[in-house]
Amino acid sequence: MSHFKRALAVLMALLMVLSCGVMASAEEEMVTLTTCKSISDTLQGFIDKKNDVLTDNIWFNAYRDLLGVDVQYEWTVPDTQYNEKLSAQIAANDLPDFFNVNASQLKQLVDYGMAMDLTDLFYNNASEFTMSMMEADMYQSLGQATFDGKLYAIPVSGGSRDSAAFWWIRKDWLDKLNLEIPTTVDELVNVMYAFTNDDPDGNGEADTYGMAMTKDLFGTNGMEALAEGFGAYTDGWVEVDGEKQYGSIQPQVKKTLELLNKLYADGVIDREFIVKDGSKVGEDISAGRIGLVSGQHWMAFDAMNRTHQANPEADWIAISIVSEDGSKPKTMLDGSAWSYYVINPDCQHPEKVIDMYNFFFKVEVAVSPDYDPAYHGRLDADPNSEITQYYNWAAINAAYPMQNLYIHMGVEKHYNGDDSEMHNGWITDNVSGIDRYLAGDETYYSTYIWSGPGEFSGEGRIHYYEENDMFLPNAYTGADTDSMTMFNATLDQLRLEMFTKIIVGEEPVDAFDTYVEQWKALGGDMITMVVNAR
Repeated sequence: MSHFKRALAVLMALLMVLSCGVMASAEEEMVTLTTCKSISDTLQGFIDKKNDVLTDNIWFNAYRDLLGVDVQYEWTVPDTQYNEKLSAQIAANDLPDFFNVNASQLKQLVDYGMAMDLTDLFYNNASEFTMSMMEADMYQSLGQATFDGKLYAIPVSGGSRDSAAFWWIRKDWLDKLNLEIPTTVDELVNVMYAFTNDDPDGNGEADTYGMAMTKDLFGTNGMEALAEGFGAYTDGWVEVDGEKQYGSIQPQVKKTLELLNKLYADGVIDREFIVKDGSKVGEDISAGRIGLVSGQHWMAFDAMNRTHQANPEADWIAISIVSEDGSKPKTMLDGSAWSYYVINPDCQHPEKVIDMYNFFFKVEVAVSPDYDPAYHGRLDADPNSEITQYYNWAAINAAYPMQNLYIHMGVEKHYNGDDSEMHNGWITDNVSGIDRYLAGDETYYSTYIWSGPGEFSGEGRIHYYEENDMFLPNAYTGADTDSMTMFNATLDQLRLEMFTKIIVGEEPVDAFDTYVEQWKALGGDMITMVVNAR
């Protein structure tokens, strides 16, 4: 054999070896990551139709084909069983590579050394677009996942702006009684009394109430919107003289309780509220018995919509919280993270988890240059249809923190003659629904009062707050401290019992001062000290 042929043969053999090596390397790039999942009723409907749908879908195929990740579920359980199952797995130290947790579970995992330090990993691997999402969130959710300066989880942020409280009010009742939209506390109270005493539903019976109230007092159908008008923040932390202090012990709360006591005594609040949870109060709202509700934007799709579907004349609008002097009060914003993804310290390829987080933002967020609506699907997708994608099938979920406000602003532009945002699927979907409602299709009423143009839709109210500097960030949004874990259950029960007794007249309003003293003595002072030390 000539030297040339011999060299050629050697070269060909070398190329074959290199080729096989590249192929082998490509095969090795596929890594396996394990996780777990809670299953909603909607997801279960798809599983019943196709039992492998959780791992054979557009998301998991993309993980394999584009990211080199084979995601496998170690276990799945219904939504209602997830936290119990996960807590048992944490106790047994038997956890998958990554998994979703709530704030308490995150704190527990950090304390036990069972959460990977993601500080360098995240900031080195998060895409530029992902970081823009963190900026839109004002970096709040990352702060909630940070302990002693180290990041221990990837946050799932819903956007803090959407935690803002406002009033949902029956506009048709205002019109019937020739009342204006209230702009002060006195005007608001006058509306409440009129809604109670002046037969706004026109049935000749004394069966309506001016204000919704649940036995839980706080949250949806609670006292927040009224309290915030007085500058009282019942479930957050405020800055007082340079120190963080718990909102529920501030003197403005006493003033709120004094008014609630009067409203209860005069029958403006249902005297049976002390035995009604949010679901029962929601039924009263839907049945047309309540005209003013302390709530948030999402209620457009819930009680407000149910009321209208039962009675098309029922019309809700979102109005601002109001102050005593007519100035613009502030509503408190909670932390934006609603859950977190923790990575097991034993995970061999944690960077792939960040890749999946980046990928969700890249293809699912409609303001992304790489947005692909094929990955979204629909929340109301029919399990019997041919739809084979649904955003909640993703192993890691996230959200654009300003998504809802962005949608409203795009809708607003459209109805003002500016279609510059109509390329966006989120906005065109909402415009389509609003157009259908305006054309007479009542099934789209919820879309209209949620994102519709003007300041009186749910997101229109959020936009109004944003433009008028009416947001007050909670002064503490970190995970529960050890002292909170130790004392909060007792303190929350103390607050609920004392506030309820004051409202219904079993205790005088001055009993609030006793509550403050007890709160401090039963662990509140220790909690306050720790919060201010962090």
